[in-house]
This record gives sequence, structure tokens and C-alpha cells, in this order.
Amino acid sequence: MKNVTKYRKQYFMPPVPSMKWAEKDRVEKAPIWCSVDLRDGNQALIVPMSLEQKIDFFKLLVKIGFKEIEVGFPAASDTEYHFLRALIEQKLIPDDVTIQVLTQAREHIIRKTFDALDGCKKAVVHVYNSTSVAQREQVFHKSKEEILKIAVDGAALLKKLADETEGNFSFEYSPESFTGTEPEYALEVCNAVLDVWKPTADKKAIINLPSTVEHSMPHVYASQVEYLCDNLKYRENVIVSLHPHNDRGCGVSDAEMGILAGADRIEGTLFGNGERTGNVDIVTLAMNMYSQGIEPELDFSDIDKMLSQQAGTEGLDFKELVQRLLDGEEIDKGWLAEEIFSAVFSEVQEFRGTLIRIVILCIVFAILYNFANVFENPSVTEISFYMVYVVLLVLLMNSFFVLRDVSVMAI
Repeated sequence: MKNVTKYRKQYFMPPVPSMKWAEKDRVEKAPIWCSVDLRDGNQALIVPMSLEQKIDFFKLLVKIGFKEIEVGFPAASDTEYHFLRALIEQKLIPDDVTIQVLTQAREHIIRKTFDALDGCKKAVVHVYNSTSVAQREQVFHKSKEEILKIAVDGAALLKKLADETEGNFSFEYSPESFTGTEPEYALEVCNAVLDVWKPTADKKAIINLPSTVEHSMPHVYASQVEYLCDNLKYRENVIVSLHPHNDRGCGVSDAEMGILAGADRIEGTLFGNGERTGNVDIVTLAMNMYSQGIEPELDFSDIDKMLSQQAGTEGLDFKELVQRLLDGEEIDKGWLAEEIFSAVFSEVQEFRGTLIRIVILCIVFAILYNFANVFENPSVTEISFYMVYVVLLVLLMNSFFVLRDVSVMAI
């Protein structure tokens, strides 16, 4: 293939040998499971789930046995914000289930996240910032010290707001793009965050080590995980979590070897449904344990029903619909109308903030235009034009800020 020389390995081995995990032959007990279907899984759908679908899926995850469920990024969109509010206000969260919310280590996003958690009895607040060489040099153009400060400042704000907000909040930190970060630097950042939180036996902290992009073979990831497990401060009061992705098709192996390396917790999705090439498949992980006589602590006994319900979140498949029409299959018009309405309504819900701004702009323009015609005064017409121009400029600037936030989250 052409241009192969422009590529190089993007991972880093630990500075000391970290291979004790290789002496173990199997996973001996189930990890703490955290479903991220409502976040990473939802991102993978052509048409994101509606509020009602999310609530139904949340209930399915509870029925399966998940005790920790990431419900989204409430500061990222109105849909995710209102979903979290619905769970809290409708009292849909069982007492033995802890929800998890995601936030970047940025002040206004963290503050909005805690606003969304108002009235929640307990939650994991998961804060992250990227630490990889590629992100530091090519995206943020920041030094190691500056990146570390972002993490520490975010951790400190989490602690402050949790103290000021009613509820039982625990904290999770991810050095995003961990697999593209020097392990010793990732360790430095994680330990700095832990020094802010000072976890105890009664209030443990979670350090999550994501393979945001799966750069290496699974044994490399396991060695990186073991190095951090062996060197984290407050280790007895820290839950080490993994969030494997499947870019190289090794998500399950990453998770299993990572558990052997000392990890206590796995974040993943049902059947690996997730962004890009998918997240680690929790069903496969759990059934692998089950086949070795290990109780997975998740109930997949009614897997057909679970598959059916998950398929119902995928929205209308237009390619499949066209094929069915070409094959002469009779289509239920009522069902088709309902599916199209649901797809359109979901899109409107997702972008309703932008639509509202467009409507307001049109109304302002119409009012000012008619106002100018009434007085038939050229100067008023000019004033109207400039006022609309200013409003449009403000909306465009706001759009650029939204795009910037979306780009950062996507990266």
C-alpha cells in the first residue's frame, strides 16, 4: 500500500516491565459493570434514541442487572439534559443503581452538569481531558504542565460543587486517549487528580483508563494497565476502570487481559454497539466468564427479548425499507408513518435550540421589515437591516462556539 512510511506506532510501553498479568490463566470474578449504551451506544445510531426509547432502554439495563449506568453527557445537548431530568423527576432510578454522567474538565460544562443533577440521590460524575501526545501537540498545543493543570482544576471544581450540592456524589477521572499517552505521564496526571480528591474506604474514586483509540495489541494495553495499578496513589481506595474500544477488533481481549492486570471495573455496551468500530461487548465478556464457571452477575437468560428491544432503538432503516418495497412486500402504512414521524421528531428534538434561533431570527426580520414599511422611512429601513445583521452575526458566532464544543467532544 502507498504512503505506509508516514505511519508509526502511537503507543508507549511502561518504563519498567509490567507482565505479572501473563502468569494468570483466567478471570476469576466478575468486574464491576458499567453500561455506556445510553452514551457511546446512542452515538452509534443513525437516528439517536428518543426520550421514551432511552427510558425503556434504561429499564432494560436495570433488569439485566447493571448497578452502574452512564446516562449521558447532560451538558452536551438538550436531549441528554432532559433525559437525566426525567430519570430524576420521575423517580426512575432504583436505590441500588448509580447513574453516571460525563463532563469535560471545563468549568461551564461541569457547572451545567451539576445543575442537571439537582435532586439526584447519588451519581458518579465522570470528568475527563485528553492527555495523549497527539492531542497535546496537534489539537490543544499545550505542554504537559498545562494539560495536568486542566485535570487538577476540573477535579477541584468537581469536589467543590459536590460539597455545595445535595446528594451523594463520587468521582471518576479519565486521561482520555490513555493508549496514546506515555504511561508515566498518565500516572502523574491521575495521581495529581487523586491528591485533590483524597479517596477513602468510604468514598472511593474511579480512575478510568480508556483505549479511546485501540493503538496496540492487547498485551500492550494490559502492561499499561498493570503499570498504573501498581503505582497509583491511594490504590486500596481507587477503583481502576477500563473503557475499551474495538478499533483493532480486540476490545474483549483488552478487557479480559486488563482485568488480569488489576482492573476492577469495565465500561462497555451490549453487543459492542458504540462509536466508530464499537465499544467492548459486555455480552461476550459476561458469557466468556459464564462458560468458565464464573458468575457474571448479569442476567442474559432472555437474550432474544433483549435483542428485540435493542433493535427497536435503531430507528428506521431506509435501505431495508427500499429493498422490501422493491421485493413487492406489503408495508403497513400506519407503521411507516409512525416510524418516519419518530425519526423526524427525534431530529427536531436534537436540534431544537438551533431551530428556535432560526425562527426568532425570521420573526425579528419580519417585524423590523414591516416596521420600516409602515413609516416608509429609508433611515428606518437601514436601521432594520443593521439590527438584523447584528442578530445574525451573534447567531453565527454562537454556532461557531457550538461547533467548537462538538469538535472537541468528538476528538
